[in-house]
Amino acid sequence: MRFAASLTLRKPRRLTRLLAGPKGNGALIWACTSRCGAVAVDTNSEARGTPELAQPSSNPGAVRVLVTGSTGCLGPNVLEALAHHPTAGASSTYTLSRNSPESSRHYQLDITRARCLQEFLRTVRPTHIVHLAALSSPSVANLNPDLAWKTNVEAVGTLATYAKDFGARLLFASSDFVFRGDLGRAYTEADEPAPQTLYGLTKLKAEQCILHHGGMVARLSLLYPTANDPMASLARFSAVDNNLMEFRAADDEVRTPLRPRDAASAIVGLLFTELGGVFHLAGPEAITAYSLVCRQVAVAGLRTPVRRISRHSLLPPNRPHNVSLSAEKLHRVCPDLCFSKVVPSSCTETI
Repeated sequence: MRFAASLTLRKPRRLTRLLAGPKGNGALIWACTSRCGAVAVDTNSEARGTPELAQPSSNPGAVRVLVTGSTGCLGPNVLEALAHHPTAGASSTYTLSRNSPESSRHYQLDITRARCLQEFLRTVRPTHIVHLAALSSPSVANLNPDLAWKTNVEAVGTLATYAKDFGARLLFASSDFVFRGDLGRAYTEADEPAPQTLYGLTKLKAEQCILHHGGMVARLSLLYPTANDPMASLARFSAVDNNLMEFRAADDEVRTPLRPRDAASAIVGLLFTELGGVFHLAGPEAITAYSLVCRQVAVAGLRTPVRRISRHSLLPPNRPHNVSLSAEKLHRVCPDLCFSKVVPSSCTETI
């Protein structure tokens, strides 16, 4: 049995709730309809007369955490870290992305639709925001510059404005691609960014917006998930030639990869401090994609050869050579953090 109710916010905009049947196997959908179009919110929960978000807590000290991009590489790890944090564990945590995982507090929304995002924020009223959502592929950003700008810059402006106006804590996940890559050592937070790609430029512009509005920036190096599916990691960080039966990876692009779980621990730790500014989140080792893939092939017990290629054969053009990051500042303020190598150093690099 389905029923619908509507709550008028400001005409002609309308926030509509559609609740599924009482057995709990339906979807709770919120749709914001305005000139920017409809935004569906899909959760998996039992029908309730009044969803929790319609009645924000009357406790002025209540913590409500919003994680955008919650279904990406880093998002699930951040949610896990939040669940174990002494402050966040007892809070209300909401998630936002384009996808619809099975969660009673997940909301599906296109963050490039500014008016819808504004109404969503004013309805949920988060006190803490972890902004992970992004067009995170440098090659895709290069091919879709307008979408990259709307997603990586303009949406950040909407979040930053909300955070400043409502006193929310905002942490933004940025990238090592904001640097030129020719320094010859690991970059620190004091080094001047000089992006060489459109993706890096969008991240830098977003950083500037976040810092102007009093938020925090966490610059991440390469995230390398290896625990559950080694082949997925190989497919993500190398080109697979099925005809030649080999992996291909750049041997002239140096980064400081870290595990998503380590990055998530740092992000949640920083979120509940009063610190501001920029922090680098990076693993303990500067390494090329080629060496990383070689190690992963060895750990997985594969005999597939790995061939060296140049970063210049990859998109976008002008990819930086060495954007390894120093995380010394992070470890000074969070001494309990311990980042390990993403893959053990045990393989013979050939070809």
